[in-house]
Parts: sequence; structure tokens; C-alpha cells
Amino acid sequence: MGTVVKKILWQTKMKVLAVLLLASYGLAHQAQSDYHQFKTWAEAKAMESCWGEENNKIYVVQMKKAVAKCKQQDAPELELPPFRSSYKFINYLISGANIWNRTKWNKCITSCVSSMIISMRSMIGFPHMTNMT
Repeated sequence: MGTVVKKILWQTKMKVLAVLLLASYGLAHQAQSDYHQFKTWAEAKAMESCWGEENNKIYVVQMKKAVAKCKQQDAPELELPPFRSSYKFINYLISGANIWNRTKWNKCITSCVSSMIISMRSMIGFPHMTNMT
């Protein structure tokens, strides 16, 4: 019985050792991943400070499109808001506001002119022509 207990104890120690090795590998890999992520971010910020934020965005988008074309895969991250041109959205809002203002003013001017015509006809003495606009 003594050898069986020793064997079970030895197997338990080996399992604990394997779990500790895997956990330490995972922690080391996580630290390396954090370092790599920080290094990538620092390089991007350095490029951004030299070239400017807008030029850096253009460069990143062109690079991602080239990689997507080379790998013959879609790049769905390019459809996310940071990579889309905000100017398109802003121009759309401004043009919509301009159209709305023009139609509002056109309606206002049309109603003002028609009411002026009606009041002038009634003042001149043509009340039977007030319905004509």
C-alpha cells in the first residue's frame, strides 16, 4: 500500500507542477502581449505627432486596404467610425440643413407673397379675385 500512496502523491505533485507551469506561461505571455500592445501604441503616437492625426489615419486606412487586398479578405474594421471619413457625415448634415432652410423659406415667401396679393386685390377693389393666386 505504501507504493500506491507514493505513486498517487507523486502524480498529484506532477499535476500541480503542470498547472503552475501553464499558469506562469500564461502570465508571461500576457505580459509580453501587453508590452507588444504598448509598443504598437507608442509607435502610432510617435508617427501621429510627426505626421499629424489626419495623415496618420489616411496612412492606416491605406495600409489596411492594401493588406486586405493582398490577403483577398474583407477588412470590416475599416467600416468602423474612426476610419470612416467624418466629413461625409458632416457634409450630409449641412446639406440637409440647407435644403430644409431653403424649403422653409420658400414656403414662407410663397405664403407671404400670396397673402400680399390677396390683400392688395381686396384694397384695390377686386374682392371677387381674392381666391386667385
